[in-house]
Amino acid sequence: MLVIPSLTMGGAERVIVTLANGLAQRDWRVSLASPSGIGALRDELSPAVEVVDLGVGRVGRSLVPLIRFLTRHPRALVFSAMTHMNVVTLLAARLIRRHPAPVCVQEVALFSRGREADPPVRGRLARALMRALYRRADTVFCISRSVAAEVADQLGIAAPPALTIPNPVDLAAVRRGAAAPLPHPWLAESARAQATALLGVGRLAPEKGFEVLLRALASLRREGGSHRLLLVGDGPQRPALEALAGRLGLNSEVLQFVGTQANPWTYMAHADALVVPSHAEGFGLVLVEAMACGTQVISTRCGAPEEILEDGRWGQMAAPGDSNELAFAVRRALAAPRDPSDLRAVAARYDAETVLDSYAASLSSLTGESPAGSAAGDRELLRRSVQ
Repeated sequence: MLVIPSLTMGGAERVIVTLANGLAQRDWRVSLASPSGIGALRDELSPAVEVVDLGVGRVGRSLVPLIRFLTRHPRALVFSAMTHMNVVTLLAARLIRRHPAPVCVQEVALFSRGREADPPVRGRLARALMRALYRRADTVFCISRSVAAEVADQLGIAAPPALTIPNPVDLAAVRRGAAAPLPHPWLAESARAQATALLGVGRLAPEKGFEVLLRALASLRREGGSHRLLLVGDGPQRPALEALAGRLGLNSEVLQFVGTQANPWTYMAHADALVVPSHAEGFGLVLVEAMACGTQVISTRCGAPEEILEDGRWGQMAAPGDSNELAFAVRRALAAPRDPSDLRAVAARYDAETVLDSYAASLSSLTGESPAGSAAGDRELLRRSVQ
């Protein structure tokens, strides 16, 4: 049973849908439980995946229905994703009752950076709950070495029972989406000959650093560059970003907010470069997706992107929060682009089929039904997948 906060469109949610579909394809019986079974990603689930709507709408209200579900399904291996859902799942399965089957959580977030906007009391409470409860998980799956390092340092949990397996990226879906018709006139070749098309993709929230990208765009324009920016995504910071754009003089001729898109990959495939200005990233899904499209990428040094780009080998990097350095990185990336075939080869390391094999091997070893025949064999497969 996979447990996730929602089925609304989002990077972490899409990863769990990929995992659910991949396990079902490998003949696992898969249920996906959520406080609400409603969301755009429900349509992307395989018919073989059972959706369990806990019927409460919010993670904080899901404790009692989750306990009831676990009581009815004592043999279900539980895999929870995202911090707040993990805390509730471990409360239900390891503290209030003792679920007899393995219980795992996946940690996707960095704790020490990018959370400056979080209320301090809530942050300390969450950390205390994580330290107390994550130790009760059979395995803590970490999606990058950066996340694993913080789980070890701040929660005191190192491998094992912590394992590092990257997010599975459905590159086949990315390729299909990339082949879709041109989504915006700024991305046409004739338009890009007049002005470079930059792209930002993600939730419009403080930790994503899009205000830094807007300031970098303003810097590029002041220096005489011909650049346009499309922002794909939505979120609570959108009004503030729109106000900042006005103060910076970034009108609709150079900056447009296009909202959440079911197919962001066609934007990636037609853009000159994708820019990730985040303050913290536990993985960097959009980086991998853009590289799979052969698109140039620029990122801040915000965690896992440093691993994906091998500290600048596959894309220019800048310090988080520094708009001038980010603008300089954009100029360098466009002046000396990486070979698109090399970028696609790097993205292929995260292909869902390879990563899902690692997840299946690890979960199988927890149930004592490992297809590899031994826990050592599973650990070797996991080691190779991370490398």
